[in-house]
Amino acid sequence: MTPAGWYRDPFGDPGLLRWWDGYQWTQNTHPLGGDPQPSWDDASSAGPPPGTGGPAPQEDADPGAAGPPATRAWGDLGAGGPATQAWDGTARTWGETGQGAPAAWPEAGPGAAPAWSETGPGAAPAWPGTGPGQAVPSAWPPPGPSAAESRNRLPLLIGGGAAVVIIITVVAILFATNVFGGGNDKSGRSPVVATLTDSQAGISYPRLGGGWRAETVTATSVIGKLGFDEGETAAVMANFQNGQPYVASAYSGVSTDTTSASLEAKAKALFVTLEPSAYPAHTRQDLSSAAQSVGGHEGWLLKVRLTFPQAKSQGWNFRSETAAIMIVDRGNGQAPAEFYVSIPDSHKHQGDLDLLLTSLKVS
Repeated sequence: MTPAGWYRDPFGDPGLLRWWDGYQWTQNTHPLGGDPQPSWDDASSAGPPPGTGGPAPQEDADPGAAGPPATRAWGDLGAGGPATQAWDGTARTWGETGQGAPAAWPEAGPGAAPAWSETGPGAAPAWPGTGPGQAVPSAWPPPGPSAAESRNRLPLLIGGGAAVVIIITVVAILFATNVFGGGNDKSGRSPVVATLTDSQAGISYPRLGGGWRAETVTATSVIGKLGFDEGETAAVMANFQNGQPYVASAYSGVSTDTTSASLEAKAKALFVTLEPSAYPAHTRQDLSSAAQSVGGHEGWLLKVRLTFPQAKSQGWNFRSETAAIMIVDRGNGQAPAEFYVSIPDSHKHQGDLDLLLTSLKVS
């Protein structure tokens, strides 16, 4: 229990001291820096100043004995230097305690604001009329719902949040699996609307919808001179150069390479010939080059990625492109069939490249 005495006013006035009677705060105040408060000797003989109503301290009180604790003299409230406390006639600085005495409050004393708790110095201010251990009444009820109402609403809030998460997840899955059709699904595939059959090359592959359109290749065009005769394209950038679009493309035809080179060599040679005229300046990374059977016929698949360093500065909507060449041996001494597909990274359905390659058939 905190002994009776003058302490800094816990109710917010920094210029006042207030009398603590050992059990509660009183209405008696004393200006800070005024006349020095009585020493212990004075306090034991005269008690608190006239009119304060504070209790008279007990003389020769034993701090360790039963009953009210010995009162403490906090020193000269207006003087500098550390305040002292007298438990047994020996002055101690703050933070020291005598044998059997309660601990001193290290923040109390002149020049330091006490850390108020429930009562007394070092405690939160008690409301007038309340004693130690009594609940401090709230002046106003806190705004908002009560704790019980908040607890009752918590399951509803959690349940509502879970429902929103489930709905978002389901919608995301539907878009990812292209259930709604179209859209900008980077991992999905365009719808297959028909089959393109190249009678000259003897192969067939899907005719795609969703922005793709069939193309007829003239023999005098760049790709026509390389043996391609038909295919399909999908624009990814409407005005790329001189009003012309940049496209994703797929073409088929008959190889013009009549040498006895391997299918692998024919595939690599075809792309090297095609590369300068089909793409702007770029760097190249070979992704794979391996034998692959097509409908029981030997084939070779070459897959590369091209990166365009100038794309951002030029304002292009694509930064890279994946291309593949498939060479298929048709047997009977015929020239092999060739299939070429190239998909920029801005194309809506990146799965179209694998769709076309895996659906390729020998007629």
